[in-house]
Amino acid sequence: MKPYYLFCCILFLSLVGGIAQETQSSKVYMNLPGTKDKIDTEDIIQKLLLIKKLPIQKKESENQDYKTENDIIKDLSKYLRDLDEKSRNLYDFKSPFRDMIGTSSDPGILEVMASRKAKKDNYKITVMQTAKPDSFMSSSIPRNKVLPAGDFKIIVGNNTFSIKFPGGSLFQLAEAIREQAGEKIDVRIINDTDTTSIMVLSGKETGEKNKIRFEGNAQLLLDIGLLVKSEPKTEKYFVDFTKIISRTGNKINSDSRSVQLKPSDEGEVPLIDENIQIKENTSLFFNARFNIYSLMEMENKDRLSNVEISKMEPVTISNVTVHGGNLITFYEEQKELPAIVSNFTEILTIHFKDGTIKTYFIDSSGSFSNDLTTYKGKTVERISVQNKNTDRDIILSDVAFVTKISEEGLQPKNVISKACDAIINFDGVEIRRDNNNIDDLVEGVTFSLKNESKDKVSVTVDHDYKKVEDSILAWIDSYNKAMEYLTILTKPNQDRTPLSQRSQETLKEGVFQTESAFIIMKNKLRNIPMDPYKTVYGKELCLLEQSGIYTKKVGTFNANSDEWTSAKMGLLNIDLDKFKTILKEKFDGVEQLFASDSEGDNIKDSGVAVSVNKTLRMGLGAGGFIERRIAINEDKIKNNQKEIEKMNRDLVSYELEQRKKFGKMNKVLSETESKKKWMNAQMKSQQED
Repeated sequence: MKPYYLFCCILFLSLVGGIAQETQSSKVYMNLPGTKDKIDTEDIIQKLLLIKKLPIQKKESENQDYKTENDIIKDLSKYLRDLDEKSRNLYDFKSPFRDMIGTSSDPGILEVMASRKAKKDNYKITVMQTAKPDSFMSSSIPRNKVLPAGDFKIIVGNNTFSIKFPGGSLFQLAEAIREQAGEKIDVRIINDTDTTSIMVLSGKETGEKNKIRFEGNAQLLLDIGLLVKSEPKTEKYFVDFTKIISRTGNKINSDSRSVQLKPSDEGEVPLIDENIQIKENTSLFFNARFNIYSLMEMENKDRLSNVEISKMEPVTISNVTVHGGNLITFYEEQKELPAIVSNFTEILTIHFKDGTIKTYFIDSSGSFSNDLTTYKGKTVERISVQNKNTDRDIILSDVAFVTKISEEGLQPKNVISKACDAIINFDGVEIRRDNNNIDDLVEGVTFSLKNESKDKVSVTVDHDYKKVEDSILAWIDSYNKAMEYLTILTKPNQDRTPLSQRSQETLKEGVFQTESAFIIMKNKLRNIPMDPYKTVYGKELCLLEQSGIYTKKVGTFNANSDEWTSAKMGLLNIDLDKFKTILKEKFDGVEQLFASDSEGDNIKDSGVAVSVNKTLRMGLGAGGFIERRIAINEDKIKNNQKEIEKMNRDLVSYELEQRKKFGKMNKVLSETESKKKWMNAQMKSQQED
């Protein structure tokens, strides 16, 4: 190795020595002939390697920037996807505009639940009777008493359960019933005293059809006071139609047990003096028969009954004289027959003393009965009958109030509740169901009966305005976050500092300021809320601003205000009071501002939310610019990584090569140093001689 080459290397490395300082665990120091200081060869090698690493560090810095870009894009994608979802939810199957809510003026009596199928409406409901199960109990029985064996059947609705009890305590009897009939009957033992217990049987299902009955040898149940044998007993009161009072002045054909109502007949029978009290098991029984006129009978009634017949005047023909009146005294044009009424059904009405009425709608002949339990405690004041049909007579007979005092057979002795149906008055119509959750009366609405009441409960089914409001507020928040992020990313920025060297505060500013795809999306999203949209209210409601959602209020321009800064970014504000008012007054219009079907094909294709979704497709859709940009950066990272790996391999080879060269140089220097020492020693020895 030439001394000149070595000198140049040492001089160059000394100049770049300030680039980095690395501490080594062991170093080799050699003196260069003709120099005073020793040479740190390890330090020289590390400085050479540092220079060689600069391209690698550059590639690694590029990769870090690409990864940072992708992280920023993924953050943007998160905001855009959230906006996409909230926009789509405003008009897809989750749309809050389709949600309905039911409210009751007295939830303690009646609760209301409305589904998306419900329609906006108001109802008046009286809960006359709630559905109940059969429930009864035994007498108080000593707990240590041994009961005799029993073999009986329990019938609940269409289900029959055979109970075979071998004998034992009251508790064991309860277990036997529970084991066989527990599917339909709840059995409980209540310790009423320290030494006695009561067995309580209750049906698990409400409704008259789920009444609990017993058959077979039930002496055991009689002995414990659960059942009692009874004979059938009823009270009847037949309406005496000889007391009928005509309301029209026409005589009404009647006798003690029946009345014949001709067209236009109206009458009533006073019953206040009879003191008819409606009890728990009172029903009204009656027979109805329709006598429908034939067409000829109707024509005769209207045409022939008023024809005046007179004698002919004498007429002489040749030598024959005929005496009599003129056959045709006057010609009158036949009048058109009156309209036929055949659909009047409000034939019979019960009037109670408190003003309540119960009307029976009769549209066919037959025998009828109707439970009046829901009117329990009321006193009958009168009954009225009427016939406004023009094509028939109506005969009512054997109209009777019948109260069942007791039924025949085995009956509960200590009744807690009797199996009965729920009965409500729904806008004047009596409705009966076997349970307290009525979901088949109005589509999409479930009425849950809680308690009975004589008062009407007001029920309102309306749009869930609160849910719509919350969804719109969430959409505005998501829109603003997306717009604010896009504004930061596309903000003009002269700073060209690599992302890896920026602070977190300025990291995202202007990252994509030259990317047209990001800028186009931002501008389109900013314009969408300001565009007009067609609604059923025309110009009254065609802009989002008219609903209380705005970018900047007119007349509030101030270049230094926060509102103007927000407006430049395209952020939305909301006048919540105004929005609530417009939402309730023009609900359909507000919905159409966000999404509407302009083609009539049941596809939402217009509106703010729809337009936002369409615009976001350019970035979020398959092959969108977000997906493409991330893929491009990942490819660059992969390519750079390959180059980094190659340069690292070259670096290892370079280091080995340099160590070999400096090893040879160290050897030469070491030999030179040894020779120098030998020569110095020889010269010193000669001088001493």
